[in-house]
Amino acid sequence: MQQIKGNLLFSKRKLVLERYGEKALADILSNARQDTRTLFMGIIDTKAWYDNEFYADFQRAFDKTFGRDEFIRMSACTMEHQLQKYYGWVFRFVTLEMVPPRANEFWRKMHPSGELKCEINRPEVSFSVKGFSLDDIQAIGLMYYIKGFIEHVEKKRHICSFRRSGKMDITFTFLAEH
Repeated sequence: MQQIKGNLLFSKRKLVLERYGEKALADILSNARQDTRTLFMGIIDTKAWYDNEFYADFQRAFDKTFGRDEFIRMSACTMEHQLQKYYGWVFRFVTLEMVPPRANEFWRKMHPSGELKCEINRPEVSFSVKGFSLDDIQAIGLMYYIKGFIEHVEKKRHICSFRRSGKMDITFTFLAEH
């Protein structure tokens, strides 16, 4: 079973409540499985480990409720939200070249399995997730989350895509627009 840190679930719920409101959260949860509804309506321990399927189900329910375009906006907004509320002052001093040696360390704080690697070959930046299964909705969400980070640090827009190399491996590619 793949797990994620409760902080991911908690922060996603908090973002939806702050950005969209309680009715939107209720609408999303109406499209989720019963166990996901129960978890998201209760207390989420930010330090506990949860089955990744809760996060995946919530993302699929959001996509079903509001559509793909809004799901993409919400995914990018998640990074923006974290930068504004928590990390913005730190990331003012970060360059993209600082990321590759720390990418997996960040991944491990939220995922006890799998690994994240980053490679920079200007003008292209690649992030690879190895050993952790992501469905298409999760892959799209993570891609736009990373895109938000790259664009914040680089101060320019990027085109993004992903490709799979097996069930447990995926590579995200970001190319700076001129």
